[in-house]
Amino acid sequence: MPDPLPIHAGPFALGTFRFAAEPFPGLVTGARVRDLSDLAPSTRALVEDWDHWLPRLGELTDGTWHDLADLEVLAPIEPGQILQSGANYRKHVVDLVAAEKESVHGATPEEARADAEQMMDQRIRSGVPYVFLGSPRAMCGPYDDIVLPALGEQHDWELELALVIGKSGRYIPAADAMAYVAAYTICNDLTTRDRLYRPDLKAIGTDWFTAKNADTFLPTGPFLVPA
Repeated sequence: MPDPLPIHAGPFALGTFRFAAEPFPGLVTGARVRDLSDLAPSTRALVEDWDHWLPRLGELTDGTWHDLADLEVLAPIEPGQILQSGANYRKHVVDLVAAEKESVHGATPEEARADAEQMMDQRIRSGVPYVFLGSPRAMCGPYDDIVLPALGEQHDWELELALVIGKSGRYIPAADAMAYVAAYTICNDLTTRDRLYRPDLKAIGTDWFTAKNADTFLPTGPFLVPA
């Protein structure tokens, strides 16, 4: 077993790992991982009591340490509620909306792009975030295989920044929102594009459940970094 590290004054990350048997939460510094299962049963338990644990985690020197290369890296945290925010980038949204107007509504490429740009500029001026629920079953580890569903053929990916919420709240003012963010990680947000727009349901439009929530369609991690 590697020798314990000295006090690490630099940055650290958190993750979930497997070594021989059960998964365990771990603190990552460099290429070493400190097993945190003696402190909490999961990474999620640490995050949910973040104000208590954050100042203590950077001071750990004792305990069981592993080489990162010897561990299986799992999704960094067990998901609770997954909220996804769409339509964040102007060009990306314009491209998607224009494609939908062409394929579903029969607009010409020029008409479709002009309408999409006008819509997006209006949203920038006065719109609100477009948020939808994600399935916890879609989350998988950063190195897990992706299982492509039989429905659809146009599978696409997008790298996303994910915010990990610590303490709970409701109707939080925008100015106070970041006080509820415990950590950051990254996700690979997959979409089956040809299942996203439903021509048989034009009044409803998009089918986010089928297009975005297949098992393994949200590879996450490998680690959380404190906010």
